[in-house]
Amino acid sequence: MGMGVAVSGLGLALIALFAGAGGPLWGKTLNFWDIRKVCAAGLLIEAFGIFFIGPAEPLPTSFGFMFPGMALLGVGVAAV
Repeated sequence: MGMGVAVSGLGLALIALFAGAGGPLWGKTLNFWDIRKVCAAGLLIEAFGIFFIGPAEPLPTSFGFMFPGMALLGVGVAAV
């Protein structure tokens, strides 16, 4: 079952929403952490998000499981 245009657009909008909302939060984190640690945390969060988005064998391929992964990807993008 493929993703329709509306569902894929909703997923991309979700990534952009969380990236936009997470930017100021990660900016405040820079007051306490070094920029390298923030970037490393963002890349780690992105890796988890991509793991949940990609319909891999051990994971279900439902959209309800992919949308939290897209939100995680947005949070990681905001950090990087």
